[in-house]
Amino acid sequence: MILRVLLSLFFVFTFGCAETKGTSTGNPFVTLKYQSFNAALSVLMVNQLNFCFKRVRFKKLGEPSNPDPTVDSDNIDFAIGEKTITSIGDTLGEVRVPPGVYARVELDLDNDCGNGYSAYINNSNGTFSTNDRITIKFEGTFTLETNTELDLVIQPIINAVDTVNNSANIKSTLEAISGGF
Repeated sequence: MILRVLLSLFFVFTFGCAETKGTSTGNPFVTLKYQSFNAALSVLMVNQLNFCFKRVRFKKLGEPSNPDPTVDSDNIDFAIGEKTITSIGDTLGEVRVPPGVYARVELDLDNDCGNGYSAYINNSNGTFSTNDRITIKFEGTFTLETNTELDLVIQPIINAVDTVNNSANIKSTLEAISGGF
């Protein structure tokens, strides 16, 4: 009898929470990609841009963001590590997300990649980095019913990165602008 109770508790705690944070088996995959961009469209030139990705959130239409993104109930681990953002575009990774209509994707950058920074920028103004946690937003509307590739429009973010002229303003610059999809 005690063994049955213990086994039941084990299964509840092991498999009972499978629906949390959008990672449940059966939910469709979203493959996140960022589109190619033209660094020459901006006033300055981004020579190198590296981001250290930590987590992602998909916000349904009308759903607000938590003021503290680190405790947001929509967080999905997305620790894909450090990525060099190149002008030809790239696939970031894929996650399972519950079906629905979404209006925003938020990507958190953190300094967990071993290099000590969340964002590294080399542009015409110089070389800058920060270890601040940063949330980059992409806005638009998409309906998720089946596996989907979501192309993130990064050009507005590249244009903002071009204006960075010291490490202290990386976070505020990136959080003040939104990309699209």
